[in-house]
Amino acid sequence: MEECIDPRVALEKASTAVITVTCGTANAKNIEFEFMNLLGGDAWRWKAHTIADSKFLLRFPTAKMVS
Repeated sequence: MEECIDPRVALEKASTAVITVTCGTANAKNIEFEFMNLLGGDAWRWKAHTIADSKFLLRFPTAKMVS
């Protein structure tokens, strides 16, 4: 069976990472705040989603968006 993936979904998956908190505790808002402070929040809205204890999904801007 051939897999048909929407190109937009494929692009979104390519720029998504799993963030794991290895020391201490954090929630999704803490993760968003830290990335906003590190990389800026003017052009990108950081949105973390909890997927398990101490694990979060976070989407990053693509290289084209950064340029």
